[in-house]
Amino acid sequence: MNKMNKVNKMNKMNKKISALLLGLLLVLPLLCQQKKGTRVEEHQVKIAMIKRFFDFIKWPPAAGNSDPGKFVIGIVGDTPLSDYIETLSSQIIIPEKKIAFKLITDLAQVKECCVLIIGSIDAERLKEVLSVTGDLPILSISETEGFAEIGVLINLFKIDNNVKFEINYQSVRRSGLVFSSKLYKLAKLIDFPR
Repeated sequence: MNKMNKVNKMNKMNKKISALLLGLLLVLPLLCQQKKGTRVEEHQVKIAMIKRFFDFIKWPPAAGNSDPGKFVIGIVGDTPLSDYIETLSSQIIIPEKKIAFKLITDLAQVKECCVLIIGSIDAERLKEVLSVTGDLPILSISETEGFAEIGVLINLFKIDNNVKFEINYQSVRRSGLVFSSKLYKLAKLIDFPR
């Protein structure tokens, strides 16, 4: 019995260490920038977080219908993230895929995306966009309060000068994307079965 208790304690400690390391992975690039004396803006933090999400999410091989050699990151609506999005192309590596960015002007273009960054749009337009993404393996990311409740997979938000994120659990399940349990541990969970 003592041996089993020790194993359980070790497993709990390993989980806590894993969560701590994931947290450090999300913020380490930002800490390094601050030490160099540069001011880190909120949207730089959000882009760094998005970059780290890629390490903890798996897409099915058929994600992004139009060209199997491309990994399309789409942007719909106005967002300050678009000013920083180009930095992602040099920092994200998807094996055997070329990163491409697309400004979404037509809902039909959404199906070509593997990632969809959703900027300022009204709730009705958001519902239209989400009706297209539905059960497709498209990682939707927003930074608007309430969007996770409507169905966006990951929503970034700021609280007490810290950028946090929430995950809509049921939307992730419908999407077919596989999120690491480590990502769930750091997020505020929306629509999670109790």
